[in-house]
Amino acid sequence: MPFFRFTTDKIIKRLRWLMVFTILFDKFNTLVGQPSRYWHHPEAVREGNHLVHYFMSRGLPAYIIFSLVYMSLAFFIVSIIPRRLAIIGLVATILSHFFGACTWMCYYWHFGPCIVAIYGIILGVVFVQMAIPTPDKMSTHNLSSNDPAANTALKPTATPP
Repeated sequence: MPFFRFTTDKIIKRLRWLMVFTILFDKFNTLVGQPSRYWHHPEAVREGNHLVHYFMSRGLPAYIIFSLVYMSLAFFIVSIIPRRLAIIGLVATILSHFFGACTWMCYYWHFGPCIVAIYGIILGVVFVQMAIPTPDKMSTHNLSSNDPAANTALKPTATPP
């Protein structure tokens, strides 16, 4: 019997990749937003998160190793914890890194608050597409057929008074 059981839930499996994307997009903005002197003097890092600031001020290799370990641990943890906790962890991580990327885009890149809405809509659409599976065509066809047995799930069991 394995010590860790990885999820078989398709929704969790899909949302893990959205989590990884939002982390990478935030980290990309963090790297690109650094001042030019950072690349020769890592102590000149511009970052609001104290933990990330600590690793970035140690140089690019330390930051990349930290980021890979962080993403791997996040991916692993949401893969083994119970479904409800995994969804909470996924949403919390996605929203945290959404906020991180938005602060770069809004305040550093000066795209303004509209970029927050645009990125939020895009992320929301992708999240819903991954989290809420669409019914396959066969089950939709069965519900609209003339077969009374197929439509019993839609009919009320008791008549109203």
